[in-house]
Amino acid sequence: MKPIFVQNEEKELKYFIFGCNEKPKNGEDSCIFKNIKSIPEKAFYAPWNFRRVYFDTKLEIIKKEVFEDCTELEVFCCGKLCKKEKNGKIKGLKFNKKIDSFVIETKAFSGCEQLHTVVLPKCKKLIIEKDAFKGCKGLRTVVCSCKRISFTENPFEDCLESLVFVGKKDSDLKRFARENGYRYVDGK
Repeated sequence: MKPIFVQNEEKELKYFIFGCNEKPKNGEDSCIFKNIKSIPEKAFYAPWNFRRVYFDTKLEIIKKEVFEDCTELEVFCCGKLCKKEKNGKIKGLKFNKKIDSFVIETKAFSGCEQLHTVVLPKCKKLIIEKDAFKGCKGLRTVVCSCKRISFTENPFEDCLESLVFVGKKDSDLKRFARENGYRYVDGK
């Protein structure tokens, strides 16, 4: 069953309907959303089967507890840079349209135990609130091309020590990674 979603006039995801009790068939374990500007609190709270979620470059805010306890979620990607996956790896990492800011609120991804890759859009300022990734013990890679960051404490403190950040050379994200003992790789 393909997901169906409805947005309001402000481009906020309003309703999300899917076959949550059905096992996904081949090729149906990912979900693509277009023209959504924000995701309201607890939008994906109910158990669901999608392992990969893709949003286009319009998304600017992920509100509180949006993906909380979505234990099957493995990949979250925002932007055209996530074209294809091959053997579990994202191909075609190319940042495009820049937005002013991108916000991930408190506990947005908390409890996503299988989440291993997060790709964020190109932005001028990245804001991630406390406990946004609490309990994401499998998180291995965060990709983001941003100029400035603003984190409430360390939103990645429950994540693996081997967590790798990929971003712009000499960015605030690079400084954050080094100060907190994470690895940093300069992207394009």
